[in-house]
Amino acid sequence: MLTTEEHIEAHKLLYSCYNYKEDKAAYQMLSGLIKDGQKTIWTLNQEKMKREKKGFFNPKIQKDLANRPKKARVPRARNEFVIQALYRGIILEHQETKTLFEFFDYVSVIQIATELISHPFLAKEKPNWDKNKFKSQTYIVQGLTKLITGNVSTDGKKNFSISGFRVLGIRIKIE
Repeated sequence: MLTTEEHIEAHKLLYSCYNYKEDKAAYQMLSGLIKDGQKTIWTLNQEKMKREKKGFFNPKIQKDLANRPKKARVPRARNEFVIQALYRGIILEHQETKTLFEFFDYVSVIQIATELISHPFLAKEKPNWDKNKFKSQTYIVQGLTKLITGNVSTDGKKNFSISGFRVLGIRIKIE
């Protein structure tokens, strides 16, 4: 009959001789290294599922996952001031034509930029907009964000216009 310490040593010896991960998990758990033992068991289970093509590793499940309809990701603003401005509504004015654009109940600056990009005065920005995979990195989105927040430029002045558009106001909703 083995004592607990001898039992631990037996599993350690078996692991060092035969490299069975089951023995590694056993000596870890018996030694009080519960988290390490659990991790070893988890790894063993993953390897077994991979070998037997079960669960996540089942090719049929993978095919079904690949063919499921994808949800379009809706970009959302993170800055609380921008979120409130988008919700309440933003009024932009094109300075040259005095055309007003009102946007309310939006969740992202990208949605506003998508509508504005079709304006003739932004025609030169359209090719960059169309080819840019990351819309949040475009000049128009970054500029609109700066407009909404009244971001201060490097020369200390506040930026309130971009490509001929300026913020005329942010609506206040009274409920």
